[in-house]
Formats: sequence, C-alpha cells, structure tokens
Amino acid sequence: MKAYVVTLMNLPESVAVANRAVASAVAFGLDAQHRPGVWKTEALEELDRDGLKVGTWDTSWSQTEAVVGNFVAQYRIWWEIAHSEEPGIIMEHDAVVVAKIPEIPPGHDIVTLGKPSFGTLRPRVIWGFHPLFSTGDKIPGAHGYYLSPDGAGLLVAAASRYGAEPVDKFICPQRFRIWEYYPWPIEAHDSFTTIQREKGCRSKHNWGLKYRIIS
Repeated sequence: MKAYVVTLMNLPESVAVANRAVASAVAFGLDAQHRPGVWKTEALEELDRDGLKVGTWDTSWSQTEAVVGNFVAQYRIWWEIAHSEEPGIIMEHDAVVVAKIPEIPPGHDIVTLGKPSFGTLRPRVIWGFHPLFSTGDKIPGAHGYYLSPDGAGLLVAAASRYGAEPVDKFICPQRFRIWEYYPWPIEAHDSFTTIQREKGCRSKHNWGLKYRIIS
C-alpha cells in the first residue's frame, strides 16, 4: 500500500522529520513517498488554483494561511487516490509508523490510524476496527489515516461544499462514516508546528519548553 507523506520542501525541519516518517513506513512494508506541502505564503493562491474556498473554524487555535496550505496539500492527495484504483495512507511530516498497518476490510473507506496527539486517551479493550471513538467531533489529528478511492472521492466532493478547514476538523463524523483502528499503528512525534498558535499547541501531548512554533 502507498503512504503519502506531506513535506514542506522549503523547510529543513520538515524535510528531516518527513524523511523519518518515510523510513518508518518503509520499515513496515509501505510504499512511502514524499508529497509536497504548500507553504502558507502560497496557500490562498494554490487554494484558488484548485477552485476551492476558505471554510470556517476558530482561528484562535491555528494560523489561517497555514491551515489552508496543509488542506490543499492533503486535498491533492485525496484527488490522486480518488482517481486511482489504489487506496492510500496520508501522513503528516511528523508522523511515525510504529506497528504494521492492518488489512483494511471492504467498506471501511475512511479509517483513522493515528494515536491521538491531544486530549484524553481512550484505549479499547478489544483490538480492531471501531466506529470513531477517541474524539467526538473530528478525527484525532490528521497525522495518519487511510482512504479507499471511494473514501477519497467523498472528501474531494465535500471540499467543494465546505472549503478548506483544519483537516482533522474537516474529516468529522457529522459528514462521513469514520472507522478507527486500535491499537493505533501511527503516532505523531512532533516537536514543532507550522500550523497551530500557542493556544492550539497547549492541548498537545508533546507541548513543552522545547516545542517550537515556526512562523
């Protein structure tokens, strides 16, 4: 299975952790490859190029242009998967694959695989696939999730309706049927962000004195 790692090619810190992400995915048998991110200064122009609009969210948690850039980069991967015959896994640059990706059953078109990077952890007693359980209104971070071509097509269609939002907020159970696999085989090993403001960072498990906001 292919894994697509969103990488800000102009940012050495992003390239370094994305290389780690690719290596971790390859170690567990995935065909991992970089996909270019969209830097915030180019985000609105690139969003317009794809014929999309800016959505709505609480911008006190994150930087608007950075959110848009991340959305555009992931949207383009959705489009690629939707127009192919192969499913794929989307990873953000600071994700790390820590266990074998399970075989995804038919009908599981959107599956979050990432261990929550914020909030209270809610592990399951029974391993396997469950309806989204770790968060109520969004996936638990967009650092690792699976899409079938049909699932990717649903996201592409919804993007035209709702516009660009934080990806984890965009992929929510109010819009899509989302599955979650436990134990989570992908984790966010993050030490910096190019997207969140400090308010958003404070909810992260890895937030601390050495955590950086790159603007």
